[in-house]
Amino acid sequence: MANQASIEQKLKMIKRGLTEVNGEDSIRQLLEEGKSPKGYWATAPTGRPHLAYFVPLLKLADFVKAGADVTVLFCDLYAFLVNYKHSWETVGHRTTYYKHIVGAVLRTLGVPENTVHFVEGSSYELSKEFSLDNYKLSVLTDVNEVKETGSEYRNPGKLSVLFCPGLPALAEEYLNCDFQFGGEDQAGLFAFNERFLPQLGYRKRAHLMNPMVPGLQGTKMSSSVPDSKIEFLEDPESVRHKIYNSSCEDGKVSGNGLLSLLKLVVIPFNQNRLESVGAIDGDKGVFDVTSENGDVKSYTSYDDLEADFAAGKISSGHLKEATVKAVNAMLDPLRKQYEESKEWQAVDKLAYPED
Repeated sequence: MANQASIEQKLKMIKRGLTEVNGEDSIRQLLEEGKSPKGYWATAPTGRPHLAYFVPLLKLADFVKAGADVTVLFCDLYAFLVNYKHSWETVGHRTTYYKHIVGAVLRTLGVPENTVHFVEGSSYELSKEFSLDNYKLSVLTDVNEVKETGSEYRNPGKLSVLFCPGLPALAEEYLNCDFQFGGEDQAGLFAFNERFLPQLGYRKRAHLMNPMVPGLQGTKMSSSVPDSKIEFLEDPESVRHKIYNSSCEDGKVSGNGLLSLLKLVVIPFNQNRLESVGAIDGDKGVFDVTSENGDVKSYTSYDDLEADFAAGKISSGHLKEATVKAVNAMLDPLRKQYEESKEWQAVDKLAYPED
């Protein structure tokens, strides 16, 4: 039986920053039995990853700290079926690109090497057993139920799209996981899994969800909306341009894309950095703002920063300049790793030849 204080500490780390946890009791039971919960995060190698990906990757760092057995599932077959405009070969190159960027981010976050497993969906999805299970699942499911699981399935241009929900659903069984983790936009898929996997004789898993990062213009940060996002390898001047053109009105908190970026990405990143060097919560700042007269105020929490901005103590211009510095400091290690990797640069050209 594990120490109760240790169990609560691990659970707190696992749940930190999440908006929803379904099946917490099953995770707690594993911890009480002294076992390491096995979980995975799925990502489809489609467009270039951007700053919003820091949210799930920071959570993977939390899971590792909590002693979980963590896997990143690169959904290559899913990406091919749902984003059918690109060839299977291109998807393969994008999968390799994603492995490079995810690995680089995890290293930047201080996640120890070999503590996160990388798995390609196609490594097991093309097996006879998996294919049969996916066909069984298709027999159980109505077309309208598939369309309700997510926005990308509502108006499918190809039949292939309707087969997509079964891939991440069955991954829970084929990866032998205890929980799946994803954004709030995965709620429909998670509900699909909870309903249909037991009908195939498989156990129901826990599902954990993180908040979605609004775009810099107030919409969802998305690869399909260039001005809404900052890519991991964005050059410093482009970062400055996008941040200075972001939605950030003096004193206004609601609908402020810049504040959302700070709350969900920048400050958690800096908190993780301090934790990695053994700093105690609250003893060092996680975000610095320089005022008109050159004074620097170091904030130890997002709430204090938001309060000062709402009260007019920080102008939007000063907040934007501070954010430019913080974001470029986050991205510098990724840019450096890219510049040092000829293999990564080569696959970049193959994965995104149109860029």
